[in-house]
Amino acid sequence: MAQIKSERKVSYRSSDFSGRPIPFIPIQGLFLKQFKFDVGDIFKVNYSDNFVTISKVINDDQHGDAAMVAVR
Repeated sequence: MAQIKSERKVSYRSSDFSGRPIPFIPIQGLFLKQFKFDVGDIFKVNYSDNFVTISKVINDDQHGDAAMVAVR
């Protein structure tokens, strides 16, 4: 599967009570379907310093109720 690399800017959609912008990272596009993310899917987001991982939650008999699959 091909990788899609894209540089984007952290933007904002709203502000806090003091008027400071709240960071926002938009991710949308038809390319998500290529990586097996469909409308209605459930996913998990893990955060660490300078790194965000988005993983699709899958349900199947082999892995029990919920298993994680990392999509790169």
